[in-house]
Amino acid sequence: MTASSLQLIDAPQLKEWIHDKNELALFDIREHGQYGEGHLFFAVPLPYSTLELNIYRLVPNTATRVVIYADERSHDVV
Repeated sequence: MTASSLQLIDAPQLKEWIHDKNELALFDIREHGQYGEGHLFFAVPLPYSTLELNIYRLVPNTATRVVIYADERSHDVV
């Protein structure tokens, strides 16, 4: 993945992607405690601190669309 392949999406776009039948990986990159407080329904926890170690194991197909999200406190991380 390159910086040129990154894009920001909004909630309606994410909803469309969830329902369009194409493969999608949705990751919450907040730490475990924050994930436990609430997360998107289909999201998988992948804390930022382990992102580089685990992303290729969790998404072996490089054609899969990957969506990562955090919260406003983590905005500068992404």
